[in-house]
Amino acid sequence: MQDERPTNLGDIDPAQVDVATDPKPKRARRRKVQPMPALLEPWAEKAKARMEKRPASPGVMMEPRGDLGDFRAVAPHDNHEVWSLQIHDAFGTRSPSTVAVFMEQLRALCGQNWNDQTKAWHPSEVELNAALNFINSIQPRNEAEAALAAQMLAVHFMTMRVSASALNTGDARTASVAAKLARTYAAQMDTLQQVRGKRRSTRQHITVKHEKHIHSHQHQHIAAWGCATPDPAPLQFLESIMPPQSNNEPASFAAAPRCQAKARSGKSCRSAAVNGKRVCRMHGGMSPGAPKGEANGRWRTGAWTLEARKLRADAMRLLDAVAELAP
Repeated sequence: MQDERPTNLGDIDPAQVDVATDPKPKRARRRKVQPMPALLEPWAEKAKARMEKRPASPGVMMEPRGDLGDFRAVAPHDNHEVWSLQIHDAFGTRSPSTVAVFMEQLRALCGQNWNDQTKAWHPSEVELNAALNFINSIQPRNEAEAALAAQMLAVHFMTMRVSASALNTGDARTASVAAKLARTYAAQMDTLQQVRGKRRSTRQHITVKHEKHIHSHQHQHIAAWGCATPDPAPLQFLESIMPPQSNNEPASFAAAPRCQAKARSGKSCRSAAVNGKRVCRMHGGMSPGAPKGEANGRWRTGAWTLEARKLRADAMRLLDAVAELAP
């Protein structure tokens, strides 16, 4: 079925057009806006107080300069002197040349938008104002910190664009570059904190203290004409605070039995043997030994166990005794 509607507006006869029955395009139904929850009201007041404490952003507008497609930054309000002070304070400098260089570098980082009125590309004022606000939030104290803040801004822009490309394409190499850029930004933040003296130092500080200790000893002095009896009070005090010595410990470590194993040098080991053992802890003194009975890994028939060998030895002694008694 062909459409009989006229394609040219000059072919339309107003007398034949029925406005009442002619279908009209339907408007999209607007979504109903929900009222703000009441619990957000106290939070909004606190957020407003925090926002008012933040430093005011200088703001900037790009104005065409000449017919060559060049632009210059101007104040967004009528007080150019106050705006100039804000720009200089944002970059931590009093030099107009430094401000001009930084503004040109920030404009190169930002994108461009097409203007239908002038039929030309204009710098993006939104991105430029965001970049200037980023520098102002860091509050650089001098030109060096302003340069570091500008580098951080450039790394941030690259990180966002490379990350978006990695998410859209799924390229692993692009994702790796985005991760490296993120680490670079974190390193720049650490550098800024270190320059401002807010980073914790990892250096070790060794403090040498000279302490004086006084030791009191009880001696027995022997005179030519007799022996001096020491005062028993200090000895009784030391015996009361010293823990009693267990009976199974040797009186002196030097008197403890030595290990009977040989060291790698071929000489006998000079370490103290474990209590109840013939070797030290390094030569197996702490080991409980091989498991007994069928739990042993070399168990076969049980003919060579301790019990079997003892039984055979007792039988041989009994046979020898019987042989001696025989005539």
